[in-house]
Amino acid sequence: MKKNALIAVSMIMLSVFSMTFTSCSSDDDDAPVLTTPKYADDAVRYVISGRSEFSAIEFTEGGMYVITKAYDSGNIHGKYTKNGDVYTLEGFGTVTVEKTDGKISLKIQPTGKKAYTLSAYTTDKLEETDISDKLCRTWKFKKVRATVTKDNNVLFDKTSTKISEVFNSLDSFYHHKASKYPELDEITFTKSGTQINKRVDNTISVQKWRWTFDKNNSIYYAWDEIMFNGRNILNISFDKNNDLVLDAPLERVEGIEHITYYLSKTE
Repeated sequence: MKKNALIAVSMIMLSVFSMTFTSCSSDDDDAPVLTTPKYADDAVRYVISGRSEFSAIEFTEGGMYVITKAYDSGNIHGKYTKNGDVYTLEGFGTVTVEKTDGKISLKIQPTGKKAYTLSAYTTDKLEETDISDKLCRTWKFKKVRATVTKDNNVLFDKTSTKISEVFNSLDSFYHHKASKYPELDEITFTKSGTQINKRVDNTISVQKWRWTFDKNNSIYYAWDEIMFNGRNILNISFDKNNDLVLDAPLERVEGIEHITYYLSKTE
C-alpha cells in the first residue's frame, strides 16, 4: 500500500499534516484566487468505439493530451492546443472532432502518416462543485512528507523534495529492502475522473479517481474503479496560498502512517 500511495499520486498527493482536512479556512479570504485553467472548456475524454489501436483520448483542463493504447499497451502524451474543432497534439499530429446527428467521429492525422477516422463517445464528467473546480487542473510537485505516529508519539517523520529519499527512509523504518522510486513532477486531475501522474523523466501513470460518498474533501483513487475502497483514499485540502495538499492515511501495525504531498498551482 505504501508503494500504491506513491504511484497513485506519485502518484498522488496529500495533506497539510494536521489530522483534519478541510478545503476552506479563515485564511481563505486572503488566499490568491485560482484562475480558471486555460483549457477548462476544451477538456473532454473520448472513448473509442470498435476495434482500434487506441482505447481513449483525453484532453485535460491543464493542456495535456493522453492517448491510451488498447490492451493496456501504454499511452502517448504531451501538450495540446485547440483551434475550433481541431486539437494539435505535440509530437503526434492532429485530432479533429466531427459531430453529426448526435454521433462523434475523430479524424486522426498522425504527422507524416495517412489520416483515418474513429467513432467515439464522451465519458460523463463528475459533479461540478467549488472544490472540483479548484482540484481539476495540473499541479506541480513541491515536496512529500511521511510520518508514523502511535499513542501520540511520533515514530517517524521525514520531509524532502525527493520522493525516493522519503520512501527509502520509510523502507528502512519498516525494515524493508530499499526500492527504486520514480520522482514526481506533476499531477493532473480531470473532471472525467482521471488522475495523471507525470514523472520527471516525462513518463506518466494514469489512474482513476472519484469523490468518496461520506466526505466532501476526500477521493478514492485506483487503477480501476472496482478497486475503489476505504484503503485507497486521499484527503484534499488547500493551504493559505491555494496550493494543493493531499494526504493518504493508513493504519499499520507500527502505527498510523500519513504520506502527504504538497503541490503548487501551475496557472
